[in-house]
Amino acid sequence: MSRKHSDALVYFAGWCSIASGIVSFIGIVFLIAMFIGFSTNNIGLQRYGTLNDICIIIQYLLALPITLALYQFQKTYALLLCRAAMLIGIAGMIVIVVLQWLLVSGVLTFEEQVGPVTLALFVVGIWLGITGYLGRLTENMPHSLRVSLLAAFYVGYPIWAIWLGRLLLTQAGRSPSIRGETA
Repeated sequence: MSRKHSDALVYFAGWCSIASGIVSFIGIVFLIAMFIGFSTNNIGLQRYGTLNDICIIIQYLLALPITLALYQFQKTYALLLCRAAMLIGIAGMIVIVVLQWLLVSGVLTFEEQVGPVTLALFVVGIWLGITGYLGRLTENMPHSLRVSLLAAFYVGYPIWAIWLGRLLLTQAGRSPSIRGETA
């Protein structure tokens, strides 16, 4: 991939990451409202669960470019592990999106969907851990392992996504040697 295309991907992924973090935060607010609705028997608040599910779909669709950008960003440090991480992340995110869509559209019930989506979230957590580890190998991603592991827990995702988005935006356009690439 040419440097120009790589920079455009990193820049695009940076904005997608920030947007994904914002959507995730909104989804968490909806999730909290739903739990308050269940604990108070407020039917109106319980409907926010569907809005959370929709936010999850959008969140992970926006996260897909992040997998490609991190691959470009980290591949010089451990190519095979980086490639495996990218494929794991993409697979987990696609499965989450499909399962959430099937839930929102009524094809699956919550009981049918919750087990497989939990497993897919675990897979995305593995991707987060691997990319956090790889980020630690670079000088440009300080604290990446800690922040990535925080993101593996649903409520930490917005922090990670916004942190990563800002980092990717600052990296886009820098010289290849700064990003760990060869010229």
